Amino acid sequence: MAKRDLTEYRRKRDPARTSEPMPTTGRSRAQRGKPRPVFVVQRHDARRLHYDFRLERDGALASWAVPKGVPLEPGEQHLAVHVEDHPLSYATFEGEIPAGNYGAGTVEIWDHGTYELVEEKPNGGLTVLLHGERLNGLWTLVPAKLGGNPKNWLIVKKKEEGATERKPRTYRPMLATLQTATTLESFSGPRTWTWSSRAHRQAASTPSTPCRERFAGCAPLSRVSAAWCSRRCTPARRS
Repeated sequence: MAKRDLTEYRRKRDPARTSEPMPTTGRSRAQRGKPRPVFVVQRHDARRLHYDFRLERDGALASWAVPKGVPLEPGEQHLAVHVEDHPLSYATFEGEIPAGNYGAGTVEIWDHGTYELVEEKPNGGLTVLLHGERLNGLWTLVPAKLGGNPKNWLIVKKKEEGATERKPRTYRPMLATLQTATTLESFSGPRTWTWSSRAHRQAASTPSTPCRERFAGCAPLSRVSAAWCSRRCTPARRS
């Protein structure tokens, strides 16, 4: 099986200036104990917020930038811009790409898992069955060449036979919330944070002490979360 070309990926990145993984030989799926190829969806808060959809193909990650996110409802189709292949190690990458670098901004894993290749068409179109934490079901990638540009694909959520009707799903903000206490004022245990999809206004209603000088209701522990928070949180009024 031929390896995918990562020359363009290398050309766009300087390992001395970004923590993004650089291409290596890597291990096969069998060596990693993975019977199926992996997929990942990364939330990329760059110059424009978008989601990166990546599929393991021939030892690398075939990648598409999806401005509106992966469609969640059967029949929905979103633009998916085909970008350069990424190294397989990018499937676990989260972090801050420093300003001045290609794709500068915050990268977070929105979903990950494995997939089954259901169909591959002669024109490159793919139908895949995803097995993720958020995404489960059939999606099709169509090389639609929208506007005459071969990079402009479509990603389509397919309806599965026997699927039952359910409430439509939408994307919501990811916020850091404290697991062990409702407010930092009552906090006495280790600082364990988890992501929540509650509306930002709910979090903003209960400012936490360490960050009330800067942000309302948002005191994330990790550097990645702090960077995201600095873009999204509402400044608190000084007392």
